[in-house]
Amino acid sequence: MKKIILIPFHWKRNKYLNFFTDNANKIGVNYLKSNFLYRIFGFPKTVNAIHINLCGTAIIDKNLLIKIKKYINAGGGLYTTLHNKIPEDKVNLYTEFLLLSKKILVHCENDSISELSPLKNYENFKNNIVFVEHPNYIDYISYSKCDYRKKFEFKDDDIVFMFHGLIEKRKNIEHIIKVFNEIKKPNIKLLIVGKCSNLFYRIKLLSVVKTPNIRIIFKFIDDKNFNAWFNTSDIQIYAPNLNHQLNSASIFYSLSNKKTFVCPKIGSVNSISDTTFTFGFDCKNNAEKIQLLSEKIFEISNNYSRKDLELFGLKGYEYVKVNNSMANFISKIKEFYS
Repeated sequence: MKKIILIPFHWKRNKYLNFFTDNANKIGVNYLKSNFLYRIFGFPKTVNAIHINLCGTAIIDKNLLIKIKKYINAGGGLYTTLHNKIPEDKVNLYTEFLLLSKKILVHCENDSISELSPLKNYENFKNNIVFVEHPNYIDYISYSKCDYRKKFEFKDDDIVFMFHGLIEKRKNIEHIIKVFNEIKKPNIKLLIVGKCSNLFYRIKLLSVVKTPNIRIIFKFIDDKNFNAWFNTSDIQIYAPNLNHQLNSASIFYSLSNKKTFVCPKIGSVNSISDTTFTFGFDCKNNAEKIQLLSEKIFEISNNYSRKDLELFGLKGYEYVKVNNSMANFISKIKEFYS
């Protein structure tokens, strides 16, 4: 069985890396944690390869690059996953990692190619790019019939939009709140759910709210209860930073919870070939995003019922169940490492 160091090994409050570690035996890999000593003394030759996820939680620097170069020169291998757009100040660093990689994993094919192709050394690594569909979260969800609509006094004809996840300043959640402040229809609600560690940002968000139709729950929701929060809502809403976001696990988590979503057409949205059950929209920049998001919310509230949105969510669930199956992911990852 191959020994592969996974960097990062754990992705706090994000199950993406569990897709690898939970299915290690089926993939035929023994995943190992990295160690700060490796960054000082180098990676052990007894390990077959290193798999780096180029994401916000991985510490990618020149020192790591030097240690990996030495490891590769000693016969080791490197695999890389591109999750987000490449930071402008790290283009050269990322490019070096990509050039060293045996294979490069992407979850949104066309958008990832658009991100990588302008790099000056693209021709030297383009044949190593491998597209693997982002897996669904169906096996990681405790489905229930419970919801909290009565708790929040949501009526039967209320359409509840929900934002879920870590509540952080970089996500510009206040812009979503401002959109809903302008909606005068009493049956259109916004529910924001997630942990917020920044007290000052909590205060800022609460100060932005100007209508009782917006509820914010600053709370970490454990996995066993999260499906009940999805059941409370009718549609998920996302407003990712277009300068950063390329792939989003959240939309697959939503569809796995049988909920449709409204979101700018970032890479992972474009990777869904059937658009009949989602509300994606094109936008050029973050300023335009807010305007178009507002228009899309008004469109949904004026033209669709709760039943319509429920059917879209069920259709999305069936789509990811087939097209983003864990079996398909495991099969392609096995081939990726071959």
